Amino acid sequence: VYHLRRMAEVMTLTCLPLGGAAIIADLGRPLQGLYYLPAFAQPMSPLFGTFTMVVAVYLFANAVYLYLDGRADAVACAARFPRLSLPYRIWASGWRGTPLEKLRHERASYYLSAGLLPLEITAMSTLGFVFGIQGGRPGWFSAVQAPSFIAIAAASGIGMLTLIVLVARRTARLDDVIPRPALETLAKLLWGATAFYLYIMLVETLTATYAAGRTDTQVARAILGGPYAGMFWGSLA
Repeated sequence: VYHLRRMAEVMTLTCLPLGGAAIIADLGRPLQGLYYLPAFAQPMSPLFGTFTMVVAVYLFANAVYLYLDGRADAVACAARFPRLSLPYRIWASGWRGTPLEKLRHERASYYLSAGLLPLEITAMSTLGFVFGIQGGRPGWFSAVQAPSFIAIAAASGIGMLTLIVLVARRTARLDDVIPRPALETLAKLLWGATAFYLYIMLVETLTATYAAGRTDTQVARAILGGPYAGMFWGSLA
């Protein structure tokens, strides 16, 4: 569990800035977006919530989690790489591995995990609100956008973590460190997240094709069997 947690933390710190950069690029004029966001920010705006909750708060919380979780490894790296011992010792912050330190570390990890879970749900929901409250955009305006983003984040995150674990087990020979039951647990979580997302997609598609307005129905038909069908069914597969 410890090694899986570390991989997930590094993956999160890598993907969050990329996600924020993708939102900025989607604005069309990213430099103006970076300027106007702090200059004319509205706290009620979903875009403001996206960058404060996702890029700022959630990124900082994960950085703190990784810092505390890597203190023991920093001690080992300081001994293995003498030329880089100073930054590793700063990272270790006097870690000695005593039973009391380990107990405090487990408690801190538990409370950080408990705090990060609702924060992640809130962060992914704000991303969904960016699209879901656009009443003038057919196919976007939907109450299931927020839970859909949570399901997508869970399925893609667990899937990416599973691939990283598989590569690490083969290249670094970590079969003993990350046993097969850990992979089976990830697989079960991936099945559950994927099934939840497929259910949301089914509900949204059924609503759009059966009882939605004309424009929403046209968008749904274009996605299911029109010019965007290849991308839709390919991503679904």
